[in-house]
Amino acid sequence: MVNPPSHHSPLRTLPRSAATYKGIDVTIYYSVNFTDDPTHPREGNDEDVSYGAIGLEADKMAVLEPGQTGTYQACVDNTRYMGSYAGDQAKGRLVCVLAENTIGLVKVTKVSEGASDYITMDLTVWQR
Repeated sequence: MVNPPSHHSPLRTLPRSAATYKGIDVTIYYSVNFTDDPTHPREGNDEDVSYGAIGLEADKMAVLEPGQTGTYQACVDNTRYMGSYAGDQAKGRLVCVLAENTIGLVKVTKVSEGASDYITMDLTVWQR
């Protein structure tokens, strides 16, 4: 008797937990720590993602394609890494930020320049 061919699905990595934050204002030269009070950015660029002169900055991030759903797996699978992304280009796009123990999905919803340069972003954080 011949066994039917086996169909293997690709291995998928599942996140352990997720948290979502809306409307985080990040002033220029401030940064966000994904696990320690992400709704209150800190001065400097020592956290998981920051907003600087260039725009969004992180050790490792990748932009999802327009129309692509922002999921944990989409962020894990995207390997087109960069260290910075211009704020005006980032507006409305989904940006995966891969930190040591977390993955953040950032969506810049507003870029404000003037007396106070800042961005407003929505953030989803998954523990790895």
